[in-house]
Amino acid sequence: CRAGRGPVNMGRGDAGAGCREARFAWIWTAVYFAVVLLGMWRHEMWRDEYQAWLFARDSASVRDLFANLRYEGHPPLWHLMLYGVTRFTVNPAAMQVVHLVLATIAAWLVLRHAPFSRLFRAAFCFGYFAVYEYAVISRNYSLGLLAALLFIIRYRDGGRLGVGMGLILAGLALSNPFAALMSLALCIFVAVDRLLMPEAPAGRWNRGVVSTLGLGLAGVGLALWMIVPPADGGFMNFAARPRGFQMAPLRLAFSYVLTSHIPIPQAGIVGWNTNWFSDWGENALAIGGVLIVMVSVLVLLRNLRALAIYLIATGGYLAYFYLTAMSSHYLRYAGHLFLVLVISLWFSRTLKPGWTFRWTKGRGGALGALERAFIGMLLAAQVFGGAVAYARDWRHPFTNSAAAAAFIAQSGLDHIPLVGTRDYVIQPLSAMFNRPIFYPERGGFGSFVVWDLIRLNPVTPQMIVDPCFGLRRESEEQVLVVLSSGLTKSVDGQEIPVREEPVGEGYILRFLATFSETSICGDAAYHVYLLERANAARPPAPEGSR
Repeated sequence: CRAGRGPVNMGRGDAGAGCREARFAWIWTAVYFAVVLLGMWRHEMWRDEYQAWLFARDSASVRDLFANLRYEGHPPLWHLMLYGVTRFTVNPAAMQVVHLVLATIAAWLVLRHAPFSRLFRAAFCFGYFAVYEYAVISRNYSLGLLAALLFIIRYRDGGRLGVGMGLILAGLALSNPFAALMSLALCIFVAVDRLLMPEAPAGRWNRGVVSTLGLGLAGVGLALWMIVPPADGGFMNFAARPRGFQMAPLRLAFSYVLTSHIPIPQAGIVGWNTNWFSDWGENALAIGGVLIVMVSVLVLLRNLRALAIYLIATGGYLAYFYLTAMSSHYLRYAGHLFLVLVISLWFSRTLKPGWTFRWTKGRGGALGALERAFIGMLLAAQVFGGAVAYARDWRHPFTNSAAAAAFIAQSGLDHIPLVGTRDYVIQPLSAMFNRPIFYPERGGFGSFVVWDLIRLNPVTPQMIVDPCFGLRRESEEQVLVVLSSGLTKSVDGQEIPVREEPVGEGYILRFLATFSETSICGDAAYHVYLLERANAARPPAPEGSR
């Protein structure tokens, strides 16, 4: 162990303290690794997780990958990493391994380098975002968290800016859309910070600063180019943007502050992206968010450089939430608001204040007490929310796709042609069976969802059945049909479920099973049918339909 490697604000320069801090970091990193590994083992991967894997698996080249991503609304770094992995394996579990490594490195950086107490560091790592949303669930958000941590660890007074820091900012921007906003905010902060430096202009804008900002902004530009969909994109609804000033989207934006800082879910299995405070109404959520912002500003007044990054980044996120007027509290998005507060508190301990308000002098003790109470409350809520989400995922299915896939495989039907709709629900089967699916809404085979206007075409029963005959001639006997909504028919004026229906040419469409157990994501049901000859031998009735 070497001296001086502990958190910077603890004043432990002796070798013994450095060893104790290193031991603490490694022990709790090992615990974190085990907790996330077990959580992943119990977690059924969701369609958004499989989407990135399918992009990587089914892109013939990097150029093809970039072309496929044009409708996705995400920058390419995570997909590029998975592209490399899929050249060696088609098992989606490899994605979880990569994600586990990224999340564990991020946890180690916090436990080893964050300038906070041991309790703060451990609580952050085992809070909702670090242990569940950005760890157990394999998405590109852990990549953004890791890049942000690398930047704030390296950005210090007297530290050199340069190509390395620029590449970190570019990597941050290319991780996910909200990390791109974070990267832009950090670029603005670096520029403002250099402008306010008590140095000559030549010292403020040296080659290292220019390299950092140039590479960072280039990454932001590429990310924005990838994020903004083409004209025929069907994912982002820009028509929903508010025209003129409106209070409703502003309340909605501030409500994200509360749901991200206090992520306590509602009771029940379908608790993902819900918040216990939602029952109090949108106004209460917004007022709570405003109070959190006000207290955050107050505790950061002792270091106006830290306050600057908080105001720049938080203001950017609030503006985005206001302009997009998103109605759902997706915690993976809102979590970046909480991350901004952590980054700002980190900077408040590693950067010199520069200058401060006169009235704050002599009030450091009161502001410190307020900060400890405020952060303690938020961390307690984060740990509680993470524990609830983790336990819920352990006990209940996140989605029904794994159960449907297991049934299909056990029935020996995983090798025959598959017709499925709606595409975004059935898509995980393509990843699990490593083969394409015929999507009626597109009129052809595919795997990942292309979020364009074509897929919005309504799907009729005839559009599902007709392609089966062409596919059946290739396989000679059977076609598997998996639907997100069960088929019905009208009998004596009543709609009843289809159980066995003639479809022509001596074939029938036979119902096999439904998997619709209440799941955490709350929106995935799988209805399994088989197109076969009417006189085909029938296996025993399936068990375990849910």
